[in-house]
Amino acid sequence: MIKFDSLTDEQLSKLWRGIYEATRHNAPSGIMFSKGVRTGGLAAMAQHRIKEGLDAMLYFADSWIDTAEVTPEEKRWVPWFADTMFAALPMYGRDALPVIEKIEQWPVLKGRGKYLAEQLPALKKQIENAPRYELTSIK
Repeated sequence: MIKFDSLTDEQLSKLWRGIYEATRHNAPSGIMFSKGVRTGGLAAMAQHRIKEGLDAMLYFADSWIDTAEVTPEEKRWVPWFADTMFAALPMYGRDALPVIEKIEQWPVLKGRGKYLAEQLPALKKQIENAPRYELTSIK
């Protein structure tokens, strides 16, 4: 087994596309356990400031906004990626603000996600005060 942290930039450059695809899409089999692979991919891409990782976070955050009238049942489920996203977003600095703006619209913040709502102001302030980092694109 090779530790991810021991890979060179050249070795990683050959893996990023696969990591992105595994993060962005559920595996066709083994879907029950795919969330760990997907959150791990988000965290790895954030650690290396991969632009497409931030794009994936924006996509996931946007997908959790319900434009229809939200019922209490729909507020129940906290996104499977929320905790990872909250930990990873600061690594993208100010470029993460659009993701925060999407998260602020999540109906779950008024339900089971109240713990996220409590963390959100400090996270937003941290990101607003962060510098802009150079992001690496894998395209």
